[in-house]
Amino acid sequence: MKKIFLTLILLLIASGTFAQLEMSLQLVDNTGAFINGYTDTQIKFRRSPYGAGDVISGLTVTQPGGNATGNYLVYGFPSYEPVRLYISGTLQEWYGTKLAGDDRTYFGCISCNNTWTGLNTFQDNTTFSDAVSITATATIEAPKINTGSAEYIAGTPEDNNSLVWKKWVVDNFIQSVGGGYFPVNANRIIVDSKQTTDVSGKIYNTISEAVSYAYLSGSPTSNNRWLIVILPGHNGIYTDNWVWYDYIDMIGMGYVSIKNTFNEPPYSIFTRSGGMTDRNVKCVNLNFEQTDANITFQKMIVINCSVRTIEDNYAPNISLNGSQFENCVFTHTGSGSFTTVNANNIVNSVSNTLITFGSSDIVAGWVVNTSLTYQQ
Repeated sequence: MKKIFLTLILLLIASGTFAQLEMSLQLVDNTGAFINGYTDTQIKFRRSPYGAGDVISGLTVTQPGGNATGNYLVYGFPSYEPVRLYISGTLQEWYGTKLAGDDRTYFGCISCNNTWTGLNTFQDNTTFSDAVSITATATIEAPKINTGSAEYIAGTPEDNNSLVWKKWVVDNFIQSVGGGYFPVNANRIIVDSKQTTDVSGKIYNTISEAVSYAYLSGSPTSNNRWLIVILPGHNGIYTDNWVWYDYIDMIGMGYVSIKNTFNEPPYSIFTRSGGMTDRNVKCVNLNFEQTDANITFQKMIVINCSVRTIEDNYAPNISLNGSQFENCVFTHTGSGSFTTVNANNIVNSVSNTLITFGSSDIVAGWVVNTSLTYQQ
């Protein structure tokens, strides 16, 4: 019987240089005769560190049916890794070390779920169309998100160097042209007359636009109040008018002066509207200057505000109706009236005009000085 020396001469014909899902082998002995009939008992592969206990189990070794030329297929490599070939327990050094298995489990694939472990480097452009989960710290230089994406970070960043998307910043903070960053949320709007481009629901350059958004899109109620924060007008004043609906509050940041314009007929800076069953709006630190038009404070809480009326072609009236005033100044010029209606609360306020309070008014500190001249 002729002896076969597998370890002396053994030829391999592989189906490629790169990692393979299966290996193809052709075995011949030292006489050039084909070796047939081997199974996974004789043909084995080992993984690093290539000891006796590192045999890769579960491999399938087949010889195509009807083949008698020593050809074999080996498949079933469970992971992408370097392997070495052993025949009947003997290392085939000439075979070297090859990469076997599905490299998609290591490098990822298109249209499949991927898991990467260890240190991974992505070069050039990398596009992820579905969710990407990173469980450890990821350092990314100059990250960008598609401008058309609606995705943004949820919640509050935990660290000083936490990654946030631009949309998260826009949703939570807004930088006005006038300078400074302002925290915003779904119920707070900034008004800055220097703002050249409105950001819907966040910042406007007129009070009327901010009120319109809050009323039409914000659905203000007692449990859903809106706050409009007004920065000083870039030319000193706002010339604006609006319908002041219930549950929309306003506060001036710095010196904020608001005037009506001289349209014919002139209009009031604001007109109260809503159920007005209670003092459902608040205004703080605003200065109102009204010419030739009546102004009525109805069911409002007014703090640190001034009111000045001017008669040009029409004698304007001031009416305080069921409201509350703290630290306010009223200067009333012309022949118009200055009256109170329906239970006002007045604390530490001053005017240049005599006023007769109603029996239901509660007054704790009101000074009248007819020589008072107060200019917004």
